[in-house]
Amino acid sequence: MRKFTSKSHLFLLTIGLTMLVLLSANVSFGQLFTEPFNYTASPTNGLSAQSSGAWIRLNTGDSILVESGNLTYTGFPASTGNRITYGGAGSENYRVFTNQATGTVYASFLLKVNSVSSLNTTGGYTVGFVENGSTTNYAATVWLRNNAAAGTTQYNIGINPRTTAANTAWVATPLDTGTTYLIVMSYQIVAGTTNDIVKIWINPALGGSEPAANQTATNTLTDLNGIQKILLRQDAAATTPVLVMDEMRVGVAWSEVTPSEIVGSATVTTDLTGFTGAFGGVVVGGSSSSSSYTVSGANLTSDILIHPPTGFEIRTGANPFSTSDITLTQSGGIVNSTTIDVRFTPTGTGSVSGNVVNSSTGAPDANVPVSGNGLSAQPTVQSSNVTFASVGSNSFTINFNAGNGTNRIVLVKSGSAVDANPVNGVSYTANSAFGSGTQIGTGNYVVYNGTETSVSVTGLSGSTTYYVAVLEFNGSAGSENYFLTSPATNNQLTLEQITSVVINKYQNSTPDGVELLVIQNNLDMRGMIIKDFSGSMATDGGGKFQFTTNTLWSSVPAGTLIVLRNNATAADSVADDYLVDVGLTNTSFFTNLGGTFDIATTEVVMIKTAGSDPAGVNGCIHALAGGTAGTFFTSAPTPKLIATGTSGTNFFVYANNTNSVLADYNGTDATGGATGLTFGTGNNASNTAYINSLRNITYTADGVIPAGSYSSITINGSGIVVTLGGNVTIGTLTLIDGFLELGTNDLTVNSTVGGNSSTYVRTNGTGKLKINNVGNTFIAFPIGNTSYNQVLINNAGTVDNFSINVQNSIDNPTIDNNQAVQLQWNISEDVPGGSDATLNFRWPGSAEGINVNHSLLKIGHFTGGNYVEVPSDPIVDLGGIYTISSTGGVTSFSPFIIANQGIAPVELSSFTSIVTRNTVKLNWSTISEINNSGFDIERKSVTSDWTKVSNVNGNGTSNNVHTYTYDDRNLTTGKYNYRLKQIDFNGNYKYYQLTNEVEVGIPNKYDLSQNYPNPFNPSTTINYELPKSNFVSLKIYDMMGREVANLVNQTQDAGFYSIKFDASKLSSGIYFYKIQAADFSAVKKLMLVK
Repeated sequence: MRKFTSKSHLFLLTIGLTMLVLLSANVSFGQLFTEPFNYTASPTNGLSAQSSGAWIRLNTGDSILVESGNLTYTGFPASTGNRITYGGAGSENYRVFTNQATGTVYASFLLKVNSVSSLNTTGGYTVGFVENGSTTNYAATVWLRNNAAAGTTQYNIGINPRTTAANTAWVATPLDTGTTYLIVMSYQIVAGTTNDIVKIWINPALGGSEPAANQTATNTLTDLNGIQKILLRQDAAATTPVLVMDEMRVGVAWSEVTPSEIVGSATVTTDLTGFTGAFGGVVVGGSSSSSSYTVSGANLTSDILIHPPTGFEIRTGANPFSTSDITLTQSGGIVNSTTIDVRFTPTGTGSVSGNVVNSSTGAPDANVPVSGNGLSAQPTVQSSNVTFASVGSNSFTINFNAGNGTNRIVLVKSGSAVDANPVNGVSYTANSAFGSGTQIGTGNYVVYNGTETSVSVTGLSGSTTYYVAVLEFNGSAGSENYFLTSPATNNQLTLEQITSVVINKYQNSTPDGVELLVIQNNLDMRGMIIKDFSGSMATDGGGKFQFTTNTLWSSVPAGTLIVLRNNATAADSVADDYLVDVGLTNTSFFTNLGGTFDIATTEVVMIKTAGSDPAGVNGCIHALAGGTAGTFFTSAPTPKLIATGTSGTNFFVYANNTNSVLADYNGTDATGGATGLTFGTGNNASNTAYINSLRNITYTADGVIPAGSYSSITINGSGIVVTLGGNVTIGTLTLIDGFLELGTNDLTVNSTVGGNSSTYVRTNGTGKLKINNVGNTFIAFPIGNTSYNQVLINNAGTVDNFSINVQNSIDNPTIDNNQAVQLQWNISEDVPGGSDATLNFRWPGSAEGINVNHSLLKIGHFTGGNYVEVPSDPIVDLGGIYTISSTGGVTSFSPFIIANQGIAPVELSSFTSIVTRNTVKLNWSTISEINNSGFDIERKSVTSDWTKVSNVNGNGTSNNVHTYTYDDRNLTTGKYNYRLKQIDFNGNYKYYQLTNEVEVGIPNKYDLSQNYPNPFNPSTTINYELPKSNFVSLKIYDMMGREVANLVNQTQDAGFYSIKFDASKLSSGIYFYKIQAADFSAVKKLMLVK
């Protein structure tokens, strides 16, 4: 036989002895049990049934019952459960604890005898210890008998080593019925025979060391084989009083059954150091981060109850957050400092405030104030394309495109960019008079807050640059959630204040003198009107020209030549100067009669008569290209003399020939004529000629835009339809009212203004709307077919030109077109590659198929063989109008659709769950798979966000049915949600949500599992199960029985629990872990190997 070394032998011997000691039934780790009778009260079911077998019933007859309420005793901690009552005949109940073969066993309880009317003067025993392995061998029985001298109001109490009445040692002083007493009994096991000692104490001093007993007796019979049970006894009615019992404790030391006396006033104390109770804005359905405080109690007569207000959740330790109350159990009147975590979980919008109430009976409440604001969901698409119109010296109009929020807020600041943001949950007052609305930060004023896309701002200063920021938001009246990312911005310089300039009147000797005014290229004359003189300039109204809103002068750009003509019938002999009110200074002007007029502009020259007769310009008009003198008009290239608004014989423009109607005149004939160009008669808008190289046109009626390039075109007529005569390029397209139809022609623009359901670009054929230079800000494509189907594009990649066409049919049908929006957006870019786009699509509910499910709608991108899902946010309902946004990362373009089916690379036929104890089995099946790499399994609980727990490989591309399964093990009690993240080989992904919530319930019995891993280094996991709420102790001991770690020491709800033990500070060796919960106790071994 192989011999062990002495060292190995000693080690194994030590392990064996330690296991023998720890696992022996004769060894106790402290207090044997505490019984607050925390069971449901019942007038019929007995204690055994209500305690689920913790107390075991003997015999038949009247039951020992659990009833509501507690017994109280001065200075004694209040009961945490109910109480028991009995006083009949027949049944008995006992409870088992760890056998004690040596030392002393103590028991204490509160006792109140309500009636002794049926009790005789001999009496009987009502409670006692029971020998190990027996239910009939009693020890240290407590006897009660009627005190005949006092009739039925007093009784005697005594202690008996066994059960013979003659051996009872009675306490001399009788006790009163209706009064609660603290009773302590003990059985001391003394080596030898017939010498064990029993004692009884009535109302002993709490705490401290063991005092002298009120009565003592010695066992004269054979010693017992250990003490293992305590029994509650009913005999006959004549030997059993009607009594109530509460707060039983059994232990092996005096201190374990007599808690310290509670002295002084009961107090509940909170420490709010580092606690922030103002949680701010949180989206409804979400949760804030938590903030923590501590609570403790002293001199308590009841537990501390912690109650959260509506909208807030609390927890202790790693327990789940909950809206339920938390009870901190006092021990000896003390609750040690305990950390309480609080978070805000709003159930509705608006502000919420209240107190987390920390209370205990008899102590003042300790209130912890908390507040928060329930917010609406945040928009996902920001406002865009801020432009300005009607710019004056003290006002302008701000136009912008809306995102997908229900509202938007407009901030304006003078002199520098807007540098402050609105705060979630705060409502701001807007006023379009600058400086009168709410100020955010310094100098940032709210000029608009609402649903529109335009605001006219007044109260501005001249010659000042104003900066604008527009932000989307949802919610109102305190639930506002502002979208602060990349607000739409722009700035605008206001005009100078109105000043007066002097025109030197030309004094001539003949009627119809002509005077000229030239506005330089950096100036503006919008709002000016030329006065029609009916008499001489000297006598007709002082010769002062006034501003007006006359549409003829609504936009007179820089470089305009204005011809002023006096229609006096005789020569004007007064050589006065005349004033013109203009919006600018530094205006150059001159007067001339005859000769050549050089026009230094490449834009517009406007020639307007101020009289009723034809106005002539003697000499030639030259266009100075780039300011070079002597360049005559030619047929190519532009500019040309454009005639508009002519009708009949009232010719708008003619050159030496009254029969020549000119719609596009290049001026060649006029240059050689003796009288030059002659303009039509009458002081009206028709008497205006434009020499134009960059055309600016407004359509107020149906019309056709000829093929070509334009500086700007405005569509502004209710219900009008303007079409294209060919491909058209426009600098700025402004949509105010009416429709622009493309047909088979393409429209290219640099920017757009406006667009809604009553004015947009109709792609009613193959023509597309192209917008140049789309970059990293949302650009609106105001397009549609028979309905308004706007697209927003934000390109974070290389700037490119994008073209879009919308059609009312889907070229490549999905699995079920009835589950799709009946629209197809055809999108392309000029230079493929390099783009990184976010797309937002808009459609009305009337465009949806009959089986569309909004919660399942996805963006589909047709890539040639099938639709690939584009990751997107949930759709946004704008009141029958819907939008959906991709989450970015779109790098290629072709047809896009919105649909329920036929998009995903994987078609799931089922996704179900089965719960077995604390394991959740997930099962799912696919009908088809395309390029499927696999599935991430993700889990979410009430206390945590989505977390990846595992991955299962997919089957690539397949048209066969495939079944998958995954077991999620060792879960704690609670509610869970699951989803699958399906990922293809290109990194694209799609989520599939398990429709039902999974709940892991509570176990049906106590259990302590073997730790895993084992052996371990440096940490291991211990799982245990509680079928009911109890105070739980889980401790680690070394081989000498010394405690080295206290893992759990608190009351816990019923459920499955898992705790990690970190032994990094311990040395290698054998250790033991023991759990104690109610009468359940278990010990297991673990091994640390470093």
